Amino acid sequence: MGRCTDDLDNILSSPKRAIFSMSVPLFLSMLIAFLQSFVDGLWCSGLGADEMSAISIAAPVYTLIAAIGSGFGIGASASIARHLGAGDREKAETAASTTIALTLVISIAISAILLFLAEPLIVLSGGGNHVDMCMDYTVPFLLCSFFIMMNGIWAALLRAEGASRKSMILSLIASALNIVLDPVFIYVLDMGVLGASVATCISFIAITVIGFRWYLAGKPYIRLSPRKVSFRRAALVDLAVVGVPCTVEMMLVSLMTIPQQALVVSCGGSDGLVVYIYAFNFVTLAMIPARAIAKSLVPIVSAAIGQRDSGKIAECVRITYRLIIAMEAAFNLLIFAAAEFLAAAFVNSESMEALHAELTHAMRIYSLTCILRPLWDVSISVLQAIRHAFLATALTFTREFSFIVLYFFAATVSMDAIYWSLVLVNVFATPAITVLMFRLLKGTYRTLDTEPVPSGVAS
Repeated sequence: MGRCTDDLDNILSSPKRAIFSMSVPLFLSMLIAFLQSFVDGLWCSGLGADEMSAISIAAPVYTLIAAIGSGFGIGASASIARHLGAGDREKAETAASTTIALTLVISIAISAILLFLAEPLIVLSGGGNHVDMCMDYTVPFLLCSFFIMMNGIWAALLRAEGASRKSMILSLIASALNIVLDPVFIYVLDMGVLGASVATCISFIAITVIGFRWYLAGKPYIRLSPRKVSFRRAALVDLAVVGVPCTVEMMLVSLMTIPQQALVVSCGGSDGLVVYIYAFNFVTLAMIPARAIAKSLVPIVSAAIGQRDSGKIAECVRITYRLIIAMEAAFNLLIFAAAEFLAAAFVNSESMEALHAELTHAMRIYSLTCILRPLWDVSISVLQAIRHAFLATALTFTREFSFIVLYFFAATVSMDAIYWSLVLVNVFATPAITVLMFRLLKGTYRTLDTEPVPSGVAS
């Protein structure tokens, strides 16, 4: 396979070292990305509750585009890591090069489709009173869809070879640019919500340029080349086995957010939607360390499968569960105790001040999901790595549909009923997927333990 980089050596050696070497930079990347989104919210909260509501309603369109890049990237990451674990650098480079070519084709098609569907989706999501404002926020994302998708692709390609630190650098550059440009475009140039999306697009364009320069300079272990792009059936199936269901899963989550938000608006109006979304921000922040560990499992477990080493997989999963349960139990207590103080971060205008008490109340209810949501992510990551990605997608669809069903009834009662519905679905869904994941993982262990190790496998 040739000489491994230190990053790749980490992912192919000790499971404990791999988890920490992958998850710490990934945690920082996710934290930086969250802070970027958080700062966006803080800047836009100064515009007023209507602008915050418009961004919340239009956000699923942006999330849908980003989800395609992230989902397709997960498939590429699993494929590349598996080939590197098996000692086949050539196939890994074919997978990486083909991924970028497909991303370009898909981005053009998706932008064309969403240009026609964005406005109806916004109206369906409850944005009938803010259509123009929502479209101002959305159109730049449609025009820059390739760059938004490449954000997820770069992260996945770099993580596949253990280079999480490089991925973190790209996230840092994007977030720093966005944070600096937000006030300039929103207030100095008086572009309002349009300025927020333009600033985001510029940051993604910048890291796409930097990413290509890195690969052209040969800094990562994997080499990209147009000559290695392959649209042959074997190469496409290799990416599609995990990539297609992961992309479908993330698209479904984004699309199903639309009826969920519409039900929230029908119950609590635009103010209710702001509370529903922004109260969860601190819970999301608390889950970032655990989710980073969960996401790092995809390339680590995939590489272990390529090595035919079930022991490494078992050790990774065991360490992951111990870390997540300990961390998130502490965060649960912290958020519950400090909710009133934390909610004050979004009180930057008179219209937002009226929502302070409700934000505090919702945040305390949401804190009960701190352990459950990351453990769901662990099961999803493992299922994707052991090539049960279609099952993971079906289970995610079931969970998201359950939210819609419960919200339908809860919306006739109160916003409190909606908050508790979110908790209730997680209480039942997470234990169910965990039990199923461990049963399928045992089958993977049996297969790996009985198959011969191919020659050239990295150890």
